Amino acid sequence: MIEDDIAGINAGTSQFPGIYRQEMLISFMKYNSMNEKWVEANPQLASAITSGTLPLDNIGSLLNCSKNNSVFSDQVAEYLQSKLT
Repeated sequence: MIEDDIAGINAGTSQFPGIYRQEMLISFMKYNSMNEKWVEANPQLASAITSGTLPLDNIGSLLNCSKNNSVFSDQVAEYLQSKLT
């Protein structure tokens, strides 16, 4: 369930600095990449995101399946922005 994944992501990233946290997570789940500037600003979080230990797969799959429906994809990204802490 998405809410469980969001809770797991928040728990798994709480110890990292908050700079670009939401942007990095959403970008990775949506595009499987992150802006280099964000990675340089928060390398520990970038490592955690790419390590495979965070529950990103379900949300990433949802975003990938909806990539041709930009309205839905944007709404999911907005929802994640409001829920990821």
